[in-house]
Amino acid sequence: MIQIEQIYEAYKAQLGAQAWPEYTVPGGKSAVSPDGLRCLVLTDGRYPAAAEGYHVNDTITETEEVLWGAAVVELVEPFELFTLQAGERAVLAPGRPYSVSGKCCSLIHMDRRWDSQQKRYVSVSPERAEVVRALLAALPG
Repeated sequence: MIQIEQIYEAYKAQLGAQAWPEYTVPGGKSAVSPDGLRCLVLTDGRYPAAAEGYHVNDTITETEEVLWGAAVVELVEPFELFTLQAGERAVLAPGRPYSVSGKCCSLIHMDRRWDSQQKRYVSVSPERAEVVRALLAALPG
C-alpha cells in the first residue's frame, strides 16, 4: 500500500520541488516555491492544530487544489463546512478564518508572495471542533 508520504514525494518530483524549502506544520508538512507563490502541502490531521484554532491570512488569497485524497475545509464568519476531493479547489479569502483537515496532498496557489508575518490564529469553539472530528472519522482511509 502506498503511504501518503510517498505520494507527497512523487508530487514534489513532478513539480520539480525537491529543492523547495520544507517546513513541518501542525497536521503535516509543506514545501514553498522559491517565488513564494505556490506551496505543496501534505495534510495528515488538522491544520492548524486544534489548540491553535483557525488560520487567518490578512493579505493573501489562497486557492487550495487537492491533488490526492480528501480535505475537509471549515470556514468561519460565516460558517461553512465542505469536503474537497482530488481535482477540486476552494478559494480561501484574506481575513476569513479557516482550517483544513484530512489525509491529502494539495497545491496552494497564492495571489502574492507568501509572508508569514501576515498570518495569525484565532480560537476554535469545542462544538465546531467536534463537528470536524466527526467528518474526519467518516472519511475513507
